[in-house]
Amino acid sequence: MVGAIRRLEVLSHPLVTIECFGWVVFFRAVFTWQDRTFLSLLNTAKVFQRTTMPVPEFIGRCVALEQRAMWIYRSLAVRYSRVGDVRDFFNQLADQEEVHAELLELCRVAASRGRWRQQNLDAWQRSAADTEGLLAEAERRLDGRDSLADSLRLVIRMESSQINGLFMNVVNATDARFAKVYSAFCNAVRDHLGYLQEQIPILEPSLAAECDQLQVRS
Repeated sequence: MVGAIRRLEVLSHPLVTIECFGWVVFFRAVFTWQDRTFLSLLNTAKVFQRTTMPVPEFIGRCVALEQRAMWIYRSLAVRYSRVGDVRDFFNQLADQEEVHAELLELCRVAASRGRWRQQNLDAWQRSAADTEGLLAEAERRLDGRDSLADSLRLVIRMESSQINGLFMNVVNATDARFAKVYSAFCNAVRDHLGYLQEQIPILEPSLAAECDQLQVRS
């Protein structure tokens, strides 16, 4: 399989996978060799149709945030397509954001089946609105002629916003065992920020100090 949840993750937590998604999904995840995502297996098994509760609209907003960040990074990869290490950096970021969006979709499945702890959504909504505004600004700047340093500063601004905190809030509010034990959920933000802190100073040493801002904000 490809995507956020791989075969090894499923094999490492068979009982959790079966408890949350059923035997059919477990066997398909283990024996499917094609380039399919775990999310697509859930679609095929019609897990999304077995809903018991309305899904908080907030989760969909957070999925959209991750997808917008992915699109911004893909666009920057195209801009720097002739600079191999920079292009690869932005493509890697885009891949990570795609994984984050997929993980939040899995949280949405859990919420639709009653596996959700109601939290302070009013505060989260404000954070989501602030982040949407920041991403809109970043999208407008894609048509400009920013230097590499300016583009990397934009990345730091995006990633030091509440976007990663919102991701963690959704994961922590998901009352399903898979969100607690699958390493993809546990390590997603840590690995993402660690990659940024490692790579940005290599690409632009003058920004090393600014990378200290890259921490989770809720």
